[in-house]
Amino acid sequence: MSMQEANAREEADQAAAPSLPPPPTTTTTTTETVPAEPTDDEEDALLQQALKMSEGEGDVDMQEDEELDEEEAIARAIEMSMKAGEKK
Repeated sequence: MSMQEANAREEADQAAAPSLPPPPTTTTTTTETVPAEPTDDEEDALLQQALKMSEGEGDVDMQEDEELDEEEAIARAIEMSMKAGEKK
């Protein structure tokens, strides 16, 4: 079969096949929760805590945290953060 014949058959097949409409477009809306901006006092407290931790003063006991699942680890981190805030 020559190239011309192959092209002719291909064109005939395409012409004979019903044209399909494009697939419907789906629109999904996502809602993102944007965290509130920290206040100056909160930001200062976080910066002070980070500074202390970087200088080794804010030592954290993490010995039993390896056995926690993600939710438990988050709860533990929040608890530790609250305790650190009470010490000030």
